[in-house]
Amino acid sequence: MSGSIRSVGGGAGAAAFASRACSRALDKVPRALREHLERTNFRGERVTLAEGLEVASALTAGALAGLGAASAAAMAIVSVVGFGDDVLEPLLMREGEKTPPKGLKGHLGALAHGQFTTGNVKILGIAAAAGVLACECAHMREREGSDASHAPRAMALVDRSLDTVLIAASANLANLFDLRPSRALKATTFGALLSCAGPASSRSARSRAALASAHAAAALFAAPRDFRARGMLGDAGANVLGANVGSMAALSTSRAFRVALTAAAVALTLVSERVSFTRVIASSEVLTAIDDWGRA
Repeated sequence: MSGSIRSVGGGAGAAAFASRACSRALDKVPRALREHLERTNFRGERVTLAEGLEVASALTAGALAGLGAASAAAMAIVSVVGFGDDVLEPLLMREGEKTPPKGLKGHLGALAHGQFTTGNVKILGIAAAAGVLACECAHMREREGSDASHAPRAMALVDRSLDTVLIAASANLANLFDLRPSRALKATTFGALLSCAGPASSRSARSRAALASAHAAAALFAAPRDFRARGMLGDAGANVLGANVGSMAALSTSRAFRVALTAAAVALTLVSERVSFTRVIASSEVLTAIDDWGRA
């Protein structure tokens, strides 16, 4: 019990410190540079992407507390490639007078036609980072004789491939919900609660507790701005939130649990290429009520 309490305190404390440190650093950035973080939201209002950088900083620190330096570096990579897609692609496309491709299908289609976009960099970066996170999560499970500890090498490879897809798909899925204020925070918080339902060894449970408390701290700091439509997570924040949730799920010692969540994340991603989540939410009174809850 004391170990779990320390993990919760360590994850939340690291996340809170990193979030506030990032906020103070951004306050000192020259106004001309901060303007590059401004975007127009769905209401036509100007909002800032600083929120996403603060969330990414918090969860990177949480990964350091819960999984170690390699995982923190992987989270930072997810943030960096997401931020690059947020900031650089609109500038590059504006110069070329082209419309930026949208969605996984759009970016892969652009690559197939010889157009290398920052979205392609993001896809590759998230895949590589997810691979690192999957290995670190497997190490945590294996240290206490989980289902992977005595598995043949081929099955261990399957496990890590599964976890890589789970984390990468979760990162992408979270970003698909970042179309309205508070939606991605609500979706990833639900995902975090679901991820905590899977069985875990004592060591992986402590790591998961650190990641979960870091998520809670990051969400609490971001919520006032996000719910009031004064900030935006952007790819930098949403992708890291999703990767954090995917890592929490990957710490479960149940392969069946991880397979189920991976299938759900991949299925929702594929559905999103044809169906608008916003339209689905608008068509349901229950989903609409959840989506609108707390939003100014």
